[in-house]
Amino acid sequence: MNKIFDVPIFWVRLVAKGFRHALILEGEYGVSKTRIVLNTLTKENKDYAYINGHVTPYHFAKLLYENKDKDVIVIDDTDELIKNKITKAMLKSILDTIGDKRLCRWDSSRNTDLPNVFDVNAKLIIIGNEFPKDINFEAVKDRVFYWKIDLSYEDKIKIMQEIIKLPYKTMNFEERRTVLNYVVENSTSTTKDFSLRTLEKLYDIFLFCQKDD
Repeated sequence: MNKIFDVPIFWVRLVAKGFRHALILEGEYGVSKTRIVLNTLTKENKDYAYINGHVTPYHFAKLLYENKDKDVIVIDDTDELIKNKITKAMLKSILDTIGDKRLCRWDSSRNTDLPNVFDVNAKLIIIGNEFPKDINFEAVKDRVFYWKIDLSYEDKIKIMQEIIKLPYKTMNFEERRTVLNYVVENSTSTTKDFSLRTLEKLYDIFLFCQKDD
């Protein structure tokens, strides 16, 4: 399984160790983007902050300020940051280097608890399912390392073959293998909404059916 993810793991380690300021990791839902990033940062013993979900420009500035001295700030599933002109401008500013500093600039006239300008020392890893393919996103992407995880159906099955070796709730290995066999027999490369999460969902269905008998 690690061989399939060798490249994104390499980029995460490179940023975490300070050789670049930021990484954008893109890929369809359910391909383990978040797991790759957080597991790698944990293995590297990095102090990181994790930001997930919808954030307003003020909330984003506040989170950056509160975590500016962490090793890494992970921004997950917040595609709106790229779409919002204020947060996008903030991202551009902290991805540019002025001397040895990366400065976050924003209009704090309505909120006086944060400075207009502050230095962000933390590296950034931005995770998303799909980012807009426009000139504004390209301006952000040009400042960072970028990698898109694009798994084929065969890749997903290979990863599932490794996943079933890992414990899951009360299921034993034979039960997990039975579920995987069901997946293989009842899916193809054209199956809609097929992801690594499909296996876990079927695990839970299996457990429910066992208990409901």
